[in-house]
Amino acid sequence: MRSRYRHLAMSAFAVALALAMATPVLAAPRFTETALRNGSSPSASVATRGSGVRLLTAYYTQRDGSIYADSNCGIAAIAMSMAAFGHVEPLLPLRESVNALTGDWHPDSG
Repeated sequence: MRSRYRHLAMSAFAVALALAMATPVLAAPRFTETALRNGSSPSASVATRGSGVRLLTAYYTQRDGSIYADSNCGIAAIAMSMAAFGHVEPLLPLRESVNALTGDWHPDSG
């Protein structure tokens, strides 16, 4: 199970990196205000507006009540990206996978 999260985290990191290297409009999608409820599995939909592209997906907050809540912004972004592609995962297992990949378990490391 841990290797599954590691694989998903690495895939999400690759997607985030590709988005960062894309045009500025594509690199900054706006997310809906809809929070994930009842474990629903959202799907990504893309809407064009003017010259921009809008990715509609679930919204995750970094404030999950864990000791990492103050620095979970990157993990929450990865979770939102993964949810857009149908992979709904809780923040803590993703955080643990990223911690293991980077070798950094400090609660203030984002």
